[in-house]
Amino acid sequence: MAAYRDTDDILREIGDSLAEEVQEEMGYYEPQTPSVADFLEEAGSGSGITSRALDDEDEDEEPESYEVPVQQQRVAMTDDLRKKRSAYEEWLDEEKKVKEKERSTGQAVKPEKKKKKHSVIKVLTIILLLLIGSGVFLTMTRPGRKILVRIATEYAYSKMEHGDKTEDGTGGKTDGNAVDGQTGDGTEVILNGDGVLTENIDLSQMSETFRNAKHEDGVINILLLGVEAIGTGSIERGHTDAIMIATINTNTNGLVLTSLMRDSYVNIPGYGNDRINAAFAKGGVQLMYETIAQDYNLRLDGYALVGFDAFEDVIDAIGGVDIELTADEAYYLNHTNYISKKANRTMVTGVNHMNGNQALGYCRVRKIATLDGSAYDMGRTSRHRRVMNAIFDKVKTSNPMNVVNVMNAILPNIRTDVTKNNAGIYLSEMLELALDGTPLTSMRLPRDGHYQAPTIDGKSVITLDWDDVNDAVDTVIFGHVQETTTEE
Repeated sequence: MAAYRDTDDILREIGDSLAEEVQEEMGYYEPQTPSVADFLEEAGSGSGITSRALDDEDEDEEPESYEVPVQQQRVAMTDDLRKKRSAYEEWLDEEKKVKEKERSTGQAVKPEKKKKKHSVIKVLTIILLLLIGSGVFLTMTRPGRKILVRIATEYAYSKMEHGDKTEDGTGGKTDGNAVDGQTGDGTEVILNGDGVLTENIDLSQMSETFRNAKHEDGVINILLLGVEAIGTGSIERGHTDAIMIATINTNTNGLVLTSLMRDSYVNIPGYGNDRINAAFAKGGVQLMYETIAQDYNLRLDGYALVGFDAFEDVIDAIGGVDIELTADEAYYLNHTNYISKKANRTMVTGVNHMNGNQALGYCRVRKIATLDGSAYDMGRTSRHRRVMNAIFDKVKTSNPMNVVNVMNAILPNIRTDVTKNNAGIYLSEMLELALDGTPLTSMRLPRDGHYQAPTIDGKSVITLDWDDVNDAVDTVIFGHVQETTTEE
């Protein structure tokens, strides 16, 4: 028969051994070291085995009847004590580290786990505040919005086409760099502190008439061309369906959109008198520059060209525009193919929220009078300006982040000779003026009452009162106030 040992003897033997090691290691700060009795009580309660439990056994039973259970109990108890000893030793190591650090620094040390927790919370709080601060800076301040616009311009500009193409179809000036870094008079221009503007157009390749046409620092005039490539296969050889001049006047804090009638009868350098849209077909953007400089006495600063497909994308990118229609306009759009997709022929009298396909069809209508009563080419240019105003109003009421998203959708669809640096400055200035509540002033040349509509060489054309044109350019585009004199 195996020898039997009392459970308390086993606990005491293991506990005394462990307690001796504890006291030996922790002797220099005994108040924090548990007593042997406390440890034995904790160890015994954790094992689930006590001497009292054994005492309750029937004394008449033969020892053999509980020899195996006692052996299992001893094993379980020993394993439990080993776990407690391991945990205790880990606790001792941590306490020793804390005490040593306190002795070396002379300051109380917080528990490491709490310190890590507090550090994480502190870091997360700082990150959150930085994100909020960055968002406020980027959307609510001029420098922040300038950064946003520059980032969007950098991204979108890489996808844009730049410069005119030569006759062999190869690209012209496409690097987006300024020609000579200077304006026509040899000086650089700073636009409202936003940066240095450089010349988009190589003046050495332009005529003296172009170089001497009206031009002022602080006033940017960009030629906008809407081109229909139907029947030509290329926007470079297409028909200019829309000819506009977008003006950013930082001298007067004004934004102006001027429509040029495509049937305007002008003198095209090297080709004689013809409709102005023939200039693009015969000589591209450069001939348009020269024609406008000669006839309108206006030196342009660059151009942006967009095809019909891209125009639809622009409207869709901003979520559509609201346009009011007459009953005749709604009926006409629903029963013709101006709106190319039949599913979109759902126009009604009154205000319609138009997508890109519907807005494009609306812009192309000529025969039906528009809301202001104008028809044919007058009506068409009126529709162009109404849609452009609707786009401007939509962008103006958007938050800067949405504007950046729209720019990324729009700019890759545009062909231009404007440098990347200048594009960022122009767009920043336009955004600031729009957010400041600056209205978009619309004008058509010729103005009402200052044109004739004869037929010349079998063509219906519009002849202009050039004195009034010069006055409109001076007062509306450049913002000069005409001085009036009174007789005494």
